[in-house]
Amino acid sequence: MLATRAVTKLAAQHLFAQSSGALSAALRDLLALAGNRPGTADAVHAQVGALLRTASFGIGLHQPRTVTVVGRPNVGKSTLANALIGSERSLVHAEPGTTRDAVSSLISLQGMPVRLADTAGLRPALDEIEAAGVRISERKLRSADLVVWVFDHSRPLDGLESSDRKSTRLNSSHIPSSRMPSSA
Repeated sequence: MLATRAVTKLAAQHLFAQSSGALSAALRDLLALAGNRPGTADAVHAQVGALLRTASFGIGLHQPRTVTVVGRPNVGKSTLANALIGSERSLVHAEPGTTRDAVSSLISLQGMPVRLADTAGLRPALDEIEAAGVRISERKLRSADLVVWVFDHSRPLDGLESSDRKSTRLNSSHIPSSRMPSSA
């Protein structure tokens, strides 16, 4: 059964409804509307439009979207990722360059499964290991469905931050302190 592959409760509910014939019932209703009666074309068009508008939602339930957290070193990327995950999945430290690899976690945001990726800070690398981490970050940035840029609002933006249409800008001060994991 499809619902056993669901990664969130919301996904399971929708997959169960689909396996119980929700889409088939909607298509049967469309076929009934489409009978050779005059004036039904607009009603059929509206029903097909409604089904198409929900397709992206349904796909997202069983194929989680990727959200990648990016920014300069030590701006709060890992702190933000840990808060969204609800545990200390990424190491947080005052030393810049602590995160060297992408750390991905499957999380639920309002019932929607999301693959969240915390990445190494983007900057000119100080050594080969950091350069490898920056290349991974850049690859994750390019392949993300949504990019969350985290920046230190006490420093001016320097052109690194993207104005890409799939990006949004946040800083870790947007997280309530009660959700912030303690630094190690």
